[in-house]
Amino acid sequence: LPPPAENAGLYKGLKELADLIKSYTELKEGGRAGGIVNTIVSTAKQCNFENDVKLPDDEADASDMTADERDQIVGSVYSKLMEIESRLLPTGL
Repeated sequence: LPPPAENAGLYKGLKELADLIKSYTELKEGGRAGGIVNTIVSTAKQCNFENDVKLPDDEADASDMTADERDQIVGSVYSKLMEIESRLLPTGL
C-alpha cells in the first residue's frame, strides 16, 4: 500500500524562515524584535530572496530601525514565502 498523502508544506530554510516570522509577530513589541529581524534577513538571503525582496545591507542592524521599517521587511519576506508555498505541490508523501 502507498503511504497516505500529507500536505507538502515548506522545507529546510523556508520552514525556518516561517518559524522566525511567527516568532517576530509574537515578540515584536519586546526588545528582541531587532535580533529576530536580523536573523530573518540572514535566513532570507540564504534562501536567495534578495533577488525578489528588497533586503537591507549586511551592515544594517534592525535594532536601529523603526518598528514600521522592520514590519515592512518582515511583511515583504512573508509575502514571498507565501508565494513560494502556494507554488509547492499541495500534497506530498
